[in-house]
Amino acid sequence: MEWLPPGWCPRVVAFDIDGTLTDENKRLDMHAVEALRRLEDAGIPVILATGNVRAITYGLWRFIGLSGPMCCENGGVLWHPDWDEPHIRASGVEAKNAAIWLESQHPEIDSNGIQTNAWRESEWCLFKDENLELITKSIEASDWSNLDV
Repeated sequence: MEWLPPGWCPRVVAFDIDGTLTDENKRLDMHAVEALRRLEDAGIPVILATGNVRAITYGLWRFIGLSGPMCCENGGVLWHPDWDEPHIRASGVEAKNAAIWLESQHPEIDSNGIQTNAWRESEWCLFKDENLELITKSIEASDWSNLDV
């Protein structure tokens, strides 16, 4: 069985960062980096698609030597350095305000969230060990019910 037709070549390839280009300790897999460079050398642009913020994604994109656009914050920010500005699909301010409100209602919730929130543009991330059920129910019954948890 053939996986791909003879002579077929992709126009672009997208890769995740965490767990794909990195190991479980977030260290780069140099074999994966080399594969991305080979794709670029063959004229196939590589897109980084990640939950990471734009600053982290751009640093990796630049040092690897990629040419495709970047899809950051789980699709919330699309960007390429040649563009006038990033395409931000949602405002992270509303999510941050919702997190602050959550903490006022439930002091055990840390509204500051994860470190990379300092650079987030389209979302706000709490710690993964927070009470998801409590957060979801609280947001659904609040002025921020339009937000996805």
